[in-house]
Parts: sequence; structure tokens; C-alpha cells
Amino acid sequence: MASSTHRLSEIIQVLANFGFGEVYQRSFKKLDIQESAKNLRQAFEALGPSFIKIGQILSTRNDLLSEPYILELQKLQHSAPPFPYQEAEQIIREELGENPEQCFAAFDKKALATGSIAQIHRAQLQSGQEVVVKIQRPQIKEQLISDIDLFIHVINKIPTIFTNIISDPVAILQEIRQQSLLEMDFLNEANNMRRFQNNHEKRSLICVPTYYEELTTHKVLVMDYIEGDSIGNVTKLKELGYDLNNIAEKLVYSFLYQVFEDGFYHADPHPGNILISQEKIYFIDLGMMGSLSSSDQKLLINLLEALAFKDIDELVRLLQIICKGPRITDQYSLYKDVQWLFDRYLTTGLEAIDIGEIFQEVMKTALKYKLTFPTKFVQLSKTVIILEGICESLNPEFDFMSIFMDFTFHHSLLEQSRLLNKDHLLRESTRLLRSGISLPQQANQALSEFIKGRTTINISMREIKKLTKELNQIINRIVTALILSAIIISSGFIVSQNNSHYAGNIALLFFVMGVVLGLYLLYSFVRSRKK
Repeated sequence: MASSTHRLSEIIQVLANFGFGEVYQRSFKKLDIQESAKNLRQAFEALGPSFIKIGQILSTRNDLLSEPYILELQKLQHSAPPFPYQEAEQIIREELGENPEQCFAAFDKKALATGSIAQIHRAQLQSGQEVVVKIQRPQIKEQLISDIDLFIHVINKIPTIFTNIISDPVAILQEIRQQSLLEMDFLNEANNMRRFQNNHEKRSLICVPTYYEELTTHKVLVMDYIEGDSIGNVTKLKELGYDLNNIAEKLVYSFLYQVFEDGFYHADPHPGNILISQEKIYFIDLGMMGSLSSSDQKLLINLLEALAFKDIDELVRLLQIICKGPRITDQYSLYKDVQWLFDRYLTTGLEAIDIGEIFQEVMKTALKYKLTFPTKFVQLSKTVIILEGICESLNPEFDFMSIFMDFTFHHSLLEQSRLLNKDHLLRESTRLLRSGISLPQQANQALSEFIKGRTTINISMREIKKLTKELNQIINRIVTALILSAIIISSGFIVSQNNSHYAGNIALLFFVMGVVLGLYLLYSFVRSRKK
């Protein structure tokens, strides 16, 4: 208890020293956002590895933090110092029951790489196989969880401490707590490696290192050493004669397979976690993975369809299904904001947009109405942005969207001919029929209002002829719309009830008739508007 109390005092003191806290808010002029962001990063550094980890995770949440904070916290990615070999040796002894010299034929005492949760050492098995040994930081799990809980306690005690930085920081810290528990369990990472490898069994160009089950525990992970170059080392890859555009294409296709086929993808694909070796792409460090259920995949596809076909109604509906938050009362403003998104990003078609950027804008729009996306969608958006950055570094002219669109169309995710899809056809025709059916009711209501004297119409005699002509046109359009609805519904039911080629041709004929009739109706409407 004394230790927790001391740590709590330390956290409060460090935050106060860097300008965060109730006393500071009352007594001093607020810092500008750039200085405040720098102070937050320095405070996390001063509080040690667990807060560095918190900052690293927050640096990926640009749906929550403004850009100055994101840029500052990204500097924490390389801030974790190595821990002494003696501590690494002790952990191996506790986990594997033997000293490193007994477990391995050779063991490099100097760390190959260091992170906030673990560090990597090179070693050699008794068989001669070159491996790397991932060793968890001493007490990091206990320290990180304790620090997160204490941090939550501080925020509950001083609710104004991060008011201008992040909304609902307690909920975010609870998410970080859950994510960190998974990432700090190396048996979970080993399972991720096995699952990822099984998913890519028939995709020979995508690989993960083999891990050694008998040498893997919750705190130690042993896997093959991959002799390769980081995908971020563009100069070296060029010297080795690699086709960088080809690497980018394979990387994107791999990601799309992971998301839309496997529902299980590498969620931290920064350049240090992707190696190029012997014409193959190796994903390493699989502690952070993203999972999507079939319903998540369907929602994602529906979201992409709404963007691709500029369907404002569908996008607004999906936002309210996917996001958590209060019921939106100002629907008009939301529709207006979504229309602005379409006008800004989709004027030249989906193939020309930056998908990472538009998803960020969609999230910002949702946040404006206090709607928050589930972490899994935020994580996916972040992953897309990282991949886009890698691809652009490999080839500044790389067309991410052309690969994406090619994949989605060839795998029937976004149907170019979705109007011929029987489910969509029935749904849309039912909606159109419902609108047609409601017309008599609306007309009856208007007539009732008129009879009761609640509606006044002023008509001059010379306008009666013109009005009669326009009324005839309206009636003709209503009748045409009802006929069009009947044709579309008929073709839809023919397709859904009979899968024969003959029935399909009849349905297609009906559909073409409906399209022609619909175009005529649209043409007559536009022409009448011009008169």
C-alpha cells in the first residue's frame, strides 16, 4: 500500500511539474497547444516505461488527440532504455528453469532491440539454428497495470486535468489496460503467430518466423532469426534489386486478405515489424493483432459501399449503428456534414481518394456528435494509414486505391453491378414501392387538411390551364413510378425464387425495362425543371 501511495504521489507531482493539474489550471496562464503537447511527452518519459507505453498507444489514436499531441507522443516510440543482462538472465532462469548458457548454444548478452514491454537478444539453439529471444521487462506487467489504475485514480480525483486534451480519458485508459494485458502475454503472441501462419499457408510470399513452443512462456518467446532488411530501408532494398512497387502491391494485397478473408490482421505494421528476405515479406512482433467478426466485415463493406455509391442515408444509418453515443437529435446538421464529406472527397470517384484520410474525417464527423467508433475500427483505420505511408515511401506514385478497388471488385465485396444483386434489388425496390404506396395516404392527408380549412390555395383563372397540365404530368410520373416499382420488384422476385438461366434472362429484361423507364422519368423531370 505504501508503495502504491508513493507512486501515486510521484505521478501527481510529475504531472504538476509539467503543467498538468488543478492548481496549475487555476493559478497560471494556459500553455499553448504545442508546449502542452511537449510537456505531456516529457511527463510520460519521466514516469518511466509504463507511461511510455501508454503514450505510445495514445500516439496512434488520432481520432481522440489533436495533431500536436500525436506528433509529440510519436517520439516515445524509441524512448525505452534497455534493461541489464542480469535481469534478462534471471527471467529466463525463472521461466525456462535454466540459465541462458544451458538453454542455448550461444546467447548475445547485448540487446538487439529494445521496446517498452520487452527487449530482444540473439541466440543460437543447440541444433545450430539462429534465433531471437524476446524477454519481457522485469515487473512491467505489474507496474503498467498498477500505473494505469493509479492514473485513472488521478483523473477521477482531478477531472479537469486533461479537459483540453482528450475526452473521457478514463474509458481510453481502460481500453489501453485491456490491450496491454493481451500484448504482454507472449503465449498469446505465439498463438497469433500460429494462426497467422495457418491463414497464409497458401500465400507463400507472406511469412512469419517459426516459434519454439518448448522455449516459449508468458514472459519469454523464442523464434527464428530472420536475416532480412526492414521494409522501411528503401535505399538498401533498391541496392538489392527489389521491385519496390511490387513489394508495395504484395503488402496491400496481403493486408486485404487479412481483413476481408481472415478477419485477423497485423495491427502494428510499422517498418520495423516488416522484413524483406529472399523475395518474401515477413511480419514480426505479432503481439498486437486486429480481429473482425463476419458482422464487422459486413458493416465495413457496407460502409465502403455507402462511400463508393455516395449514399448519404446509408452512411448516416451505419454511423448510428456502428458508433457508441447518444441519440442524434440534429439529424439535419449530420446529413449536411456527411454531404460536405462527399463533396470534398468523392467528387472524382472512390478510386481517387485517400481512404485513410476519409476514414479519419468520418471519425471526426462522428466525434462532433459525440459518437465514438469501436476500438477495432479505429485500430483498422490506423493500420491503413501506416500501410499507406509505407507504400508511399516505397513508391511515391503508388496507387493504393487502385489495388484496393481491384481486390474488392474481384472478390465481390463492392459489386459494380450491385443493382443486379437480388438482395439489394429486393431491398431497394421494396423501399421504392413503400414510397409509392405512401403517396395516396399523403394525398389523402393533404385533401383532409384542405377540407378542414387548414390549407389555403390561391389560384388565378389564367393559371388553371398551366396548373392542370402540371397536375397531369405529376399524375403521369406517379403512375410511371408505380409501374417502375412493379417491374423492379417482379424482376427481383423472379431472381430470388428461380435460379435458372431462363428466369435470369426474364429478370434482366424486366430490369432493363425498369432502367429505361426510370431514365425516361428522370429525363422528363429534368426537362420540366428547365422550362
